[in-house]
Amino acid sequence: DGAQLKQEEGQPALAFAGWLSQAAGEKLLNLSGRTVESALKEADTKEFNARAAKIVRQFNQYIAVGDVHVNGDATQGENIADLGGARLGWEAFKKTEQYKAGTPLGGLTPQQRYFIGWSLGWMNQLRPENLQVRVKTDVHSPSFLRATGPLTNMRELDEAYGIKFGDKMYREDSVLVKIW
Repeated sequence: DGAQLKQEEGQPALAFAGWLSQAAGEKLLNLSGRTVESALKEADTKEFNARAAKIVRQFNQYIAVGDVHVNGDATQGENIADLGGARLGWEAFKKTEQYKAGTPLGGLTPQQRYFIGWSLGWMNQLRPENLQVRVKTDVHSPSFLRATGPLTNMRELDEAYGIKFGDKMYREDSVLVKIW
């Protein structure tokens, strides 16, 4: 993805950990996802496909640029890997001293800093023309949607930021995506 694996000076270690977990978890699940289907039994495959269809519908609703929507079918595998990376990173983060202590830094809780760290890993800027080509040819969703889309399926994000029913980022339980 072209991202530099380097902690910037002054960047809290926790924010760096959020970015690192998204990179490692996404890559791990992306690699394992290629062999998952062959190991699943028929009932498991049916359940997996039903869950995966939710992430396809979620990303189909996103507008990438102008009136061009993301192709949730084309980006499905990467979106699942991103969600898994966020989930794995979160589970690892809960074992850290920063999480356990819960000490705010700069007015942000450790939980908030984790999610900020995740999102910073996707920070980039593309020209609309470039984005328009990528959304039609790339198996990855646009970075700005990778920064937020998977996280909206985590109630931990809602708790960290006080997101509630009626807020733009809130997703009802019936559409929350939980693959693993």
